[in-house]
Amino acid sequence: MRIEFTVPAVPVAQPAKDVRVVKAKSGKTFATAQTPTRHPVNAFKATAAMAARAAYQGPPLDGPLVASITFVFPRTGKPGWIKRATQPHWFAEWKAGRRVPYAVRKRCDRDNLLKSLQDALSGIVYVDDGLLYAGPVEKWVASADEQPHVEVVVTQ
Repeated sequence: MRIEFTVPAVPVAQPAKDVRVVKAKSGKTFATAQTPTRHPVNAFKATAAMAARAAYQGPPLDGPLVASITFVFPRTGKPGWIKRATQPHWFAEWKAGRRVPYAVRKRCDRDNLLKSLQDALSGIVYVDDGLLYAGPVEKWVASADEQPHVEVVVTQ
């Protein structure tokens, strides 16, 4: 089985959790961790879940799965990484309006992007994100005529 869909949103990475120490009425002290409620990742996860539900209405898949994911970021002013690029043809590609690799140092950790998307799809496309064992993950800057989005293909 193959499930393929697009999430029409700017990709947002999973932030570090807010950790608080709480004292219960019983006197016990424990730590609790949660994602900040006003963080943009919550809207991204909701959009991803909605796109997944629109593309797949069956029961969540169980068993080994492969996910191919492509994150496409908005095309903004000249990307900062171009100054440091070791491959000068990337700048020419960017100037020509083509899709180029999105390689930045901050706020765009590939693992955290993947985590936010996989968490959003858990229970909808698959039973648990631990079932994903392989698949490419790519980050790109959108071409001149492209909107930011996430392309998802899950295969059983």
